[in-house]
Amino acid sequence: MEKAMTTQAIAHERAQRLRFLRGMIGLSRDQIHYRYGIPKGSLQNWEAGTTPLSRKGAGFILRACAAEGVVVLIEWLMHGIGVGPQRHLAKQQQTMQLPNALQPMRRQIVMEIQALRALYPDSIDMPVEDNAMHPQYPQGSYVAGIRHYGAAIATCIGQDCIVFSLAQGMQCRRLMLGSQANRYHLLPLNLQVEHPIAMNIDCIYAAPVMWLRAPALTM
Repeated sequence: MEKAMTTQAIAHERAQRLRFLRGMIGLSRDQIHYRYGIPKGSLQNWEAGTTPLSRKGAGFILRACAAEGVVVLIEWLMHGIGVGPQRHLAKQQQTMQLPNALQPMRRQIVMEIQALRALYPDSIDMPVEDNAMHPQYPQGSYVAGIRHYGAAIATCIGQDCIVFSLAQGMQCRRLMLGSQANRYHLLPLNLQVEHPIAMNIDCIYAAPVMWLRAPALTM
């Protein structure tokens, strides 16, 4: 169907889907540029339908959406084919799924996380769902930090961070400099076979852990 459409019509259809996506993730063009390096002028032209969104540009958009908790297929964005965008990580963060061990502390934790989100728009929080960072961050803990993007990720090297990448998803790991340009190693503190080091990962953001709530440790 899209082959029979004019270039202008194609650009208009893609622009509509792109505007819908940006509304779904709730970011301004300035915020998207700051977090993910997508030029504001390009984004404005794509959204206005002045220039058709290219497949390369769509890849940048999908990367940004994934980091904001929205999963979308490139076929949908480019051609309107298949399942539309779905919320994923963003929904998890909003509902704040606390581990069972922290339920007795729920009221205090919710108040603290809400205050953190209000103070810092780039805050991120998550449950620690494995024992890869034991004993500093035991399984069943909850952590939070402030996200760093782009070149600022390098300032987080050597710190324990909430990190997000398309390859690994969202994890709590120690961030180390990779052997490739703009890539990072993600290290577990609990060096067991089931928790290997992730090498040369393209991190979309890193948030040094600044807040931790953990169940009482048992010997």
